Amino acid sequence: MPKKGVVLSEQAVLLIRKYLSEHEYTQEYFATHILKVNVRTFHNWLTGRSSVELEKLEIIIRELGIGVEDFLGSNVPEEYRARDDLFPTIRLIYEKGIAAYVKTNYQRVAKLFLQHISFNKFPRTGYFHTFEHDVRQGKNYYCQVWILPEIPVEEATFTFSFTIFRLLRITYGEVILKKDSIEIKQFYQPPNYTIKRPKEHPVCIKAATWFDEADHTFIVSSQTKFRLENKGAIPEEELERKRKEMAVFWKHFFFHNNN
Repeated sequence: MPKKGVVLSEQAVLLIRKYLSEHEYTQEYFATHILKVNVRTFHNWLTGRSSVELEKLEIIIRELGIGVEDFLGSNVPEEYRARDDLFPTIRLIYEKGIAAYVKTNYQRVAKLFLQHISFNKFPRTGYFHTFEHDVRQGKNYYCQVWILPEIPVEEATFTFSFTIFRLLRITYGEVILKKDSIEIKQFYQPPNYTIKRPKEHPVCIKAATWFDEADHTFIVSSQTKFRLENKGAIPEEELERKRKEMAVFWKHFFFHNNN
């Protein structure tokens, strides 16, 4: 059976070519080093002669860091949205009355699923960057990332999510840049709090999040174009000293350890 694929739109091809130009990548380098395909295959994708299989399409979207709909257009192919292994499970949840039971008896969990869980791994619109938690490199520690908007901005929102089993994406908080402060919203872990806005220009937002006992892909997304730098592990005592200048998502029930 042939693998499902997507024929790239003219818009998607233009965005890929723009990305290659901005990063000074040749088609050969991007094809062989990043996508692990030969140049002819990549050229056929760009010219519409063949479709891109979903596994490689996901790599392209991740590399470009552009929302799925912004990249593929408003008519996102159904085969990209659907996951055959999830929908039977979802149907069973409703058929067995589990969904209604949860909604009635576990209102917080029901609200969580309605508002903060997505079956699309990457955001639909805007820009995003990812960073990985590999438990082979360590677990149960804080990781620091720097958010650097690519244009001068007074206000912007950066949303933090992580994936479970590479399928579900849970949004667990926001870092909101304001004119005179930075607000941190950590869903279901009140209270929210604010820190002072960095004085440097362009602004650099320093944030940290908890790495637990499981592998996750972490996703930071925004409608503002930005760069993301992964600074690695940061000791908890250092975070305590920097409480007034760093946006920290303190560990909570999302991350297995209640605190």
